[in-house]
Amino acid sequence: MTDIDDIRYMPRLHCYVHRLEYDFDAKVGRLWMPDGSCCDMHGCTTMFDAIDPYAERIQTYAGIMPDTAYVKNGKKWESCL
Repeated sequence: MTDIDDIRYMPRLHCYVHRLEYDFDAKVGRLWMPDGSCCDMHGCTTMFDAIDPYAERIQTYAGIMPDTAYVKNGKKWESCL
Protein backbone atom coordinates (compact mmCIF):
# COMPACT_ATOMS: atom_id res chain seq x y z
CA MET A 1 0.00 0.00 0.00
CA THR A 2 2.77 2.45 -0.71
CA ASP A 3 2.23 3.24 -4.39
CA ILE A 4 1.09 6.86 -4.80
CA ASP A 5 -1.25 5.73 -7.61
CA ASP A 6 -3.18 3.63 -5.08
CA ILE A 7 -4.27 6.55 -2.91
CA ARG A 8 -6.90 9.24 -3.31
CA TYR A 9 -7.41 12.45 -1.37
CA MET A 10 -10.85 12.55 0.22
CA PRO A 11 -11.77 16.12 1.24
CA ARG A 12 -14.57 14.88 3.51
CA LEU A 13 -11.97 12.98 5.56
CA HIS A 14 -9.17 15.55 5.20
CA CYS A 15 -6.72 12.80 4.30
CA TYR A 16 -5.47 10.43 1.63
CA VAL A 17 -7.07 6.99 1.55
CA HIS A 18 -5.83 3.66 0.18
CA ARG A 19 -9.00 1.71 0.73
CA LEU A 20 -12.24 1.59 2.67
CA GLU A 21 -14.63 -1.26 3.25
CA TYR A 22 -17.81 -1.98 5.15
CA ASP A 23 -19.07 -5.30 6.51
CA PHE A 24 -22.87 -5.13 6.72
CA ASP A 25 -23.12 -8.33 8.77
CA ALA A 26 -20.64 -7.19 11.42
CA LYS A 27 -21.65 -3.49 11.11
CA VAL A 28 -17.95 -2.56 10.98
CA GLY A 29 -16.21 -0.11 8.66
CA ARG A 30 -12.49 -0.04 7.93
CA LEU A 31 -10.42 2.78 6.48
CA TRP A 32 -6.78 2.41 5.35
CA MET A 33 -4.62 5.54 5.04
CA PRO A 34 -0.94 6.05 4.29
CA ASP A 35 1.53 5.66 7.15
CA GLY A 36 1.48 8.65 9.52
CA SER A 37 -1.99 9.80 8.41
CA CYS A 38 -5.13 10.53 10.39
CA CYS A 39 -8.68 11.35 9.32
CA ASP A 40 -11.34 13.76 10.44
CA MET A 41 -13.60 11.97 12.94
CA HIS A 42 -16.80 13.74 11.91
CA GLY A 43 -16.13 13.15 8.22
CA CYS A 44 -15.33 9.48 8.81
CA THR A 45 -18.33 8.72 11.00
CA THR A 46 -20.81 10.57 8.77
CA MET A 47 -19.43 8.77 5.70
CA PHE A 48 -19.98 5.34 7.27
CA ASP A 49 -23.38 6.44 8.66
CA ALA A 50 -24.34 7.30 5.08
CA ILE A 51 -23.31 3.80 3.98
CA ASP A 52 -25.23 2.17 6.85
CA PRO A 53 -27.04 4.09 9.59
CA TYR A 54 -26.72 0.93 11.72
CA ALA A 55 -22.90 0.96 11.65
CA GLU A 56 -21.49 0.27 15.11
CA ARG A 57 -17.71 0.46 14.76
CA ILE A 58 -15.07 1.95 12.48
CA GLN A 59 -11.40 0.98 12.57
CA THR A 60 -8.84 3.20 10.86
CA TYR A 61 -5.33 2.15 9.88
CA ALA A 62 -2.26 4.31 9.28
CA GLY A 63 -0.09 2.17 7.06
CA ILE A 64 -0.52 -1.35 8.38
CA MET A 65 -0.92 -0.26 12.01
CA PRO A 66 -4.35 0.14 13.64
CA ASP A 67 -4.92 3.83 14.35
CA THR A 68 -8.18 5.10 15.81
CA ALA A 69 -11.38 3.17 16.37
CA TYR A 70 -14.77 4.85 16.53
CA VAL A 71 -17.57 3.14 18.42
CA LYS A 72 -21.22 4.20 18.34
CA ASN A 73 -22.73 4.63 21.78
CA GLY A 74 -26.46 5.06 21.10
CA LYS A 75 -26.46 7.69 18.35
CA LYS A 76 -23.14 9.28 19.36
CA TRP A 77 -19.75 8.21 18.03
CA GLU A 78 -16.81 8.03 20.45
CA SER A 79 -13.14 7.66 19.58
CA CYS A 80 -10.97 4.96 21.11
CA LEU A 81 -7.24 5.35 20.56
